[in-house]
Amino acid sequence: YPEVYSEGFYVAYLDAKDPTQEGFDHVLSSIAELIITKERIKFVRWVILTRIDPSDWTLKSHLVKAIKKNRTTFLPPTLSNCPSAQLTNHLPELISAVVSTDRMVSKLFTPHIELVSF
Repeated sequence: YPEVYSEGFYVAYLDAKDPTQEGFDHVLSSIAELIITKERIKFVRWVILTRIDPSDWTLKSHLVKAIKKNRTTFLPPTLSNCPSAQLTNHLPELISAVVSTDRMVSKLFTPHIELVSF
């Protein structure tokens, strides 16, 4: 259970008991987000390693160009101004960043779903 200043069971317990937090639901959603993020990163790496020929520099370069063209507004200036050739060998990290950004944006526009307590 990660938090800003510390991590682990005791921090999760304190957050669950904290009246300013959302209680146990906050702890569960934080843990779920952590698991989702880690699994998404593993999946993106798996797709890139198994579906894209590592020696096909042209394909990887085209993918980087497409990402830069379609996601320019979400990329930091250091990446959007960077030549595509420099980012080609960093395709897994670039795709992971795009997926993470898409997830954050979709969370902003998705209504908050309350967990039902029994």
